[in-house]
Amino acid sequence: MSQVLSVPIADLLPPGVRARLEGMARPPVAVTRHALERFSDWRRGAGVEAPDPEAAGAFLRGAALKGRFVRRLPGGAWEVEHQGLYLAVKREGRTLVVLTFNGDRAWRHWCRKQRRKERGRARWTI
Repeated sequence: MSQVLSVPIADLLPPGVRARLEGMARPPVAVTRHALERFSDWRRGAGVEAPDPEAAGAFLRGAALKGRFVRRLPGGAWEVEHQGLYLAVKREGRTLVVLTFNGDRAWRHWCRKQRRKERGRARWTI
C-alpha cells in the first residue's frame, strides 16, 4: 500500500526554484466592459440572476489568473478555460486584459457556429 504525501508541492521544489516562485508577483488584471456585459448576458440566459459588476469582475480576474490555456486567438490573445467557462485574454505590457467572456462549452460552440455562418454567407447579390 502506498503512502500519501501530505507535503505542499512547493516544499518538494529545489530551493532556487521555490525562491523564484515566491518572489514573483501576480500581474494586474483589467476587465473590459464588453466582458462584463457578456458575462451578465450569459448569466441571464442561464436563468441565474446576474451578479453585481464588482463580483463579476472579481470572478473574471480570478479566472484569467487561474485558467488553463486552450488555444491562441488572432491578435495575440489566448482562450482560457476556468471551471468550464471560457475567456479571451490578452497581455498588454505587464497587465492581463480580459477581452470577452465566451460562456460555457455549449454557448461558446453556438457563438462560434454563428460566426462561421456569417463568414460563409454571400455579402452582396448581383
